[in-house]
Amino acid sequence: MKKCDVFIVGAGAAGASLGCLLATRTGLDVIIVEASDRLGGRARAVPFADGLIDSGLHALLLGKRSSLFAMGRPVTQGLSVKPLGASIFQRGRLRQLFGRRPFSIFRAEAFDLPSLIATTARALRKNPRKALYRISLDEFCERFRASNDARDSLRCFSVGLLASADFHRVSIGEILAYLALAARRIGMLGYPIGGWNSIWERFKNILEAKSGRLRLKECLQELRIKNGRVAACITDKETYLPVRVVLAVPPKSIEEQGLIPAGSLDQDTLARLGRCRMTYGLNVDILIEGKDMPDNVIFTLDPPTLAFAPTTASPNLIGHGRHILTIFTPLGTNPDAEPNPESKAGSLIELYDQIIRGLKGRIIDRMVSVLPVTGADVSVEFNYLDLPPVKCPSVSNLYMVGDWVKVLGAGGERAFASALRCHQIRCNYKRPSVKATMKKISAQEITIKEIPTDDPLYLQERELRAKVLREPLGLAPGTEVFPFEYEAHHYVALDKNRVIGCVLFHQRGDEGKLFQTAVYPEYQSKGIGKRLVKFLEDEVRKMGVKKIFLHSRYVVKDFYKKLGYEEEGGMFIEVGVEHIRMVKSVK
Repeated sequence: MKKCDVFIVGAGAAGASLGCLLATRTGLDVIIVEASDRLGGRARAVPFADGLIDSGLHALLLGKRSSLFAMGRPVTQGLSVKPLGASIFQRGRLRQLFGRRPFSIFRAEAFDLPSLIATTARALRKNPRKALYRISLDEFCERFRASNDARDSLRCFSVGLLASADFHRVSIGEILAYLALAARRIGMLGYPIGGWNSIWERFKNILEAKSGRLRLKECLQELRIKNGRVAACITDKETYLPVRVVLAVPPKSIEEQGLIPAGSLDQDTLARLGRCRMTYGLNVDILIEGKDMPDNVIFTLDPPTLAFAPTTASPNLIGHGRHILTIFTPLGTNPDAEPNPESKAGSLIELYDQIIRGLKGRIIDRMVSVLPVTGADVSVEFNYLDLPPVKCPSVSNLYMVGDWVKVLGAGGERAFASALRCHQIRCNYKRPSVKATMKKISAQEITIKEIPTDDPLYLQERELRAKVLREPLGLAPGTEVFPFEYEAHHYVALDKNRVIGCVLFHQRGDEGKLFQTAVYPEYQSKGIGKRLVKFLEDEVRKMGVKKIFLHSRYVVKDFYKKLGYEEEGGMFIEVGVEHIRMVKSVK
């Protein structure tokens, strides 16, 4: 029998990324078992035409502001993405949905942003936000008077993000939530240079650097649950005694393999798992001779498809002078919905021959396959509101991650976000109860210091920022990460070994930005925030900084005023909250 801190079942996107996060950020003893001989799960690279290509277009959801890259440089060092735009083919011509730059959406020909905003505002005036999850895309557009362009844009997002062409059933709430997330992160759509294989190679190197962490070709056979806890995990090769267990396999596998003993789960979680239905799609990969190929995503709605040439982002995937074009069309929850895949592939090639002139004459080879796409079909009947939670309520040390658990996002983005959300096992410390932290404590008992981002305390700092600054606004974990996160100075307040406050600073010449000041509620009104700011000011003076500026939430501007900061300019909106710029000279 082997003991371990964390036992992860499945090395797909969620399981492998969580394992890497724990391996690089904590001292926890982590073991990952995977039944197959590779990482990646459904998001995998397969041999084709003397190279490796991505099976499916899951990677289209990745970008520099995605949850994957929010895991930090120790996990993503060496990975890079190419930002993408998108177009829709209608009435014999391509029209731009959005470009590669963040604000291109305002100038896009086919994306009617004013109509979408107005339609959403009309819907929210008559319905609470959660009610939108029970309204279908087509009902939303009809009831709240969306323009044709806005409707077609939403249908494209349904095909691309949710792998659904059932516009009478697909939840508009899911689509709008993802668009809001993309808007906050600016530029989530991209493609990894090197494809999925570049990600899995990076993950494999991290996991294999820690001997024994990754166990391929090892299959879980039974979870033994005793007194509301997983007591043992039995595989075909070993018995493990873990402190915590993470299931990173689809609900279908959990059910078919009988991984959780009957009667162990509460009825609500069991019902949620039972309602998760995997979606499928028809994938047509075409090897094409020649260099001329569109380098953005192309959508069509009649029939519903999307296509992309991954070789425009990763030329090394295939031989010089050739391209791979991947065409995808959703099939819903029935993998046999298309009785003749080869015939359907032929009609899709005919369609794209109208878009890419001379396509048929340049085809060297093709591969047609029906693939699983997402772990849970989302509709007005079953969506984000109904997905299983990350933390299992009836088994105290059991967690679940994947693109089928209750976190914001879609596809690959949801899988990586679920790994981030699994915060209970991310840090190598036992979180004190709220009751324990309510003891009387003075600011003098708190120590303040600067930490690097490879310090285990950094994840505690991130958790604090997400909990205090982002969760109250309804924002997902990962949104607290700034583009200059790893260039900034991180100052934390510690109660023994627990991070209970923080403030960050990013230097820009002889001035810099103070940001992300946060203190846990139970430690507030004890002068800790004031000490953090004063400590930061003393440190940045030594760096030659003469001026500090910050964007204060309007409701707490008086806190900074008492510390000598002055208002500059008028009020503005940031992350949906009123802010004001404030400055202070620190010569």
